[in-house]
Amino acid sequence: MCETDMKKLRLGIKIASILLVSYLIGLVVPIEVNSSETSLAIPQKKFDESKPNIHFTDPSKQEKLISWLTKEGIPYKIEKLDNTNREYVTWGKEQDVKVQEMLWDIHEEVPNISFPTEKQNGYFISLLKRENIPFRVVQRNASSGLKQTIEYRAEYASKVRELIIEVLKKNGT
Repeated sequence: MCETDMKKLRLGIKIASILLVSYLIGLVVPIEVNSSETSLAIPQKKFDESKPNIHFTDPSKQEKLISWLTKEGIPYKIEKLDNTNREYVTWGKEQDVKVQEMLWDIHEEVPNISFPTEKQNGYFISLLKRENIPFRVVQRNASSGLKQTIEYRAEYASKVRELIIEVLKKNGT
């Protein structure tokens, strides 16, 4: 292998390492996977505590949020908050709870789980609360009647996996 190829290989390894670490610490999170593509959402950044914000790689989701904000009369701005040239939608802190609820609906496929027993669901909910992971409980129709399903945000998937394992270890599989 020539010196130029070795430099390219080392650079490629460095880039792959940076991407892996970014993924592991939550800077980049896959939120949708289908047979043709993977879409990424950049989790909210803490540029300014008074400016809740989000960036979508899928323009249609950003348009959906902007349409909803306009309809609800919630003031927003589109800003470039970092040096990546990404557009972030920002809104006021006083409207954050309402906007966060809407964000659940924008992500079409919200990750969710339902354990076999109410005891396991209850323990899992207590773990989500302990870890300050946003979630909501939804009653869904199942063949045996209504079933409690716990939805959570995709950007917390790696931590949620750890909590699922904790539930299964404590309460049996």
